Amino acid sequence: ISDLDHYDYDLRIKGLIDLDKFTRIYPIKDVKLTGIVISDVETRGRLSEVESGFYDRVASDGRTDIRNLTVMTPSMAAPLTITDATYTFTPTKVVLEKFTGKFGRSKFTMTGDLTNYMAFLTRKPDLVKCDLKVKCDTLDLNEWFSDKKNPSVESMDPRKISVWPVPANLDMVFDSEIEHVLYEDLRITKLDGEIRIKDGVLTLHETGFNTLNAKFSISGDYNTRDIKHPFFDVDLDIKELDINKA
Repeated sequence: ISDLDHYDYDLRIKGLIDLDKFTRIYPIKDVKLTGIVISDVETRGRLSEVESGFYDRVASDGRTDIRNLTVMTPSMAAPLTITDATYTFTPTKVVLEKFTGKFGRSKFTMTGDLTNYMAFLTRKPDLVKCDLKVKCDTLDLNEWFSDKKNPSVESMDPRKISVWPVPANLDMVFDSEIEHVLYEDLRITKLDGEIRIKDGVLTLHETGFNTLNAKFSISGDYNTRDIKHPFFDVDLDIKELDINKA
């Protein structure tokens, strides 16, 4: 590190961390971590330019590999496992070349990239772009919740209901292909479609699924640009729903 007015830096990180051994030395309260992280990353730039948002002037390259990473906390019904993941770094983006994981019965893979990632790392309000594709054989949502039953609509106190704000600095495209979704007694198959987050609006584009022996298709927006007056506009298309069977 040089020039302590602007903080020019030229760093290289190369090594292997065994998270099980590392957290024995530096424990994280209520979190159990195991697995291996291997990094060989080099980055050069000027901190003052990063803070000013000139991310194109930052040079970064290298890769990080994750092997058999397991995360478990008391609030989780099952451990989250990342079997194999590889991230590569370029001056403009982080590329998720492969990501294989598991949560209970839910197995999934992911690929994609993250652009303007320096804004995310420095917590700046600049627009972060993300494009992800997720595939999953079985998504068992019952395992994602604790044993406590979710409160019914009738039991909710309107004064305690809050609005989920759609991030305004995130431009994200999320493509999903999920074979089976389980939630309580509901069985959903062939859940796929595109979800986009941009400028404080969440958009569902031809997101479809099968359930109750019928085909459902949803398109629409959820807009929180005015957080005090959020609104939604959704089209629901249902084909061949047998009311008696449903």
